[in-house]
Amino acid sequence: MLFQTRAQQRTFCIRTLLGFLAIFAGSFLLGRFSTAEVDNILGNTNFNGISHTPIADDVALTSSSFLRVQRSRFLGFSRSLLDPKTTAPRTKNTVTIYVTKESYHLALRTNDSDDFIFNPALSIFKTDILQRYGTGKVQYIIRERAECNLDCNVGNGAALQQEPCLAVTRHMNKDMKCDIHQLKCNYPQCKTMVTNDEMCARVGDAFDARLYYTSESKPESGYLPLGPRLDAWKSLKEMAHLKSPQFFIMPSSKRKFAFNAVFSQRTNLARQELASAIESNGPTSKLPVYASMTEQELEDEKRYALNTDDYVEVLLDSIFTLSPAGHNPECYRIFEAVESGSIPVFSRGDLYGARHPNPQNRKALGDVAHPCKDALVDWYEAPVVVLDSWDELYPTMERLLEDPEALDEMQDRLRVWYDDYMRGVVSKFEDFMLDSTKSPVATEIERPVDSPPTFKRT
Repeated sequence: MLFQTRAQQRTFCIRTLLGFLAIFAGSFLLGRFSTAEVDNILGNTNFNGISHTPIADDVALTSSSFLRVQRSRFLGFSRSLLDPKTTAPRTKNTVTIYVTKESYHLALRTNDSDDFIFNPALSIFKTDILQRYGTGKVQYIIRERAECNLDCNVGNGAALQQEPCLAVTRHMNKDMKCDIHQLKCNYPQCKTMVTNDEMCARVGDAFDARLYYTSESKPESGYLPLGPRLDAWKSLKEMAHLKSPQFFIMPSSKRKFAFNAVFSQRTNLARQELASAIESNGPTSKLPVYASMTEQELEDEKRYALNTDDYVEVLLDSIFTLSPAGHNPECYRIFEAVESGSIPVFSRGDLYGARHPNPQNRKALGDVAHPCKDALVDWYEAPVVVLDSWDELYPTMERLLEDPEALDEMQDRLRVWYDDYMRGVVSKFEDFMLDSTKSPVATEIERPVDSPPTFKRT
């Protein structure tokens, strides 16, 4: 090629060099991320976190620092891409999670319907929490509606499972259809987890891990937090996707509501006391408040006579979110609030599990503590609001709202604390799953007559 001037020659050389650099950068991107991840980066797909597919489909999901940081920025948690806690290692370990069909649904939505209510305790496996806050060293394969047979036919080839695996069942007050014996019999190579045990009735059983923390579990036990409910997480994700790049977490000082009170009064006597305090103070207070306090306990996504999208919009526009304890001090609302940039408000008794939620227990036993001891111990030092009693709610809110700058600083501190907390607890769970010294060893244990053999860990 001939050039009439040296300037033309320099321009050609520069453009050629930039072209080669662009090709190299594209090759590096494609080599580092999967096709789905690259599509997501380019905005062509919905990043879906952990799969929720039938048992016939195995879907592997991996962590990537880039996606995790980008998703965190949508939710207001900015981290440097070079932060070692957000840089994914190249080595991946596969963990298979068998979610038994007995744990998948709660009950029929209506007596004359085949439509089951999804068990929200499984949300942690169906959202992106394990991926977004993971270290990147683990990829999860979620197998839903896995078998847990009475005749102990080992489900889904789990007896041949060589890689780490977890079998999940749920607590039931009566007629537990997949108890610890059946679970270990069907999945002898896997660690076991129980969900929905809000009152810690299964602490004495030989489960390896659980939702709903209690300090009375064995120190080596695994634990995962509830995280946001699946319906709320989907709603927040869709809002971020539809409004991107305009979507962002609004500073506390710019929000419409001083606080929201969205809960059912049926699950804890303390909630009735809180509802009474709000109803008595509301008419005379000038604080902008959103309150939806039903007297019914609703299990599905139509919670509190408020659809999920409206509920999430309220969280996104509230400085504070009241977080009274339900059956357990830990509830989905805590995580949904923080993910939406709203600061949880606890009563000291709820935070420390000082009172039993059931009024009948209180009547018989006095002011007895919650059976899940230290359920929210990790939150004791969190930058949240803790009231000695709900009677302090309105005076405390009025005082805090006098300093908008301090509100924004509290919100920022909570973002950083929550990010570190979730990364820490998910990392600890990864280590628990990858620790071969805690792998179950199949040894027969006693069973009632006519019951199938099962196994325990030694």
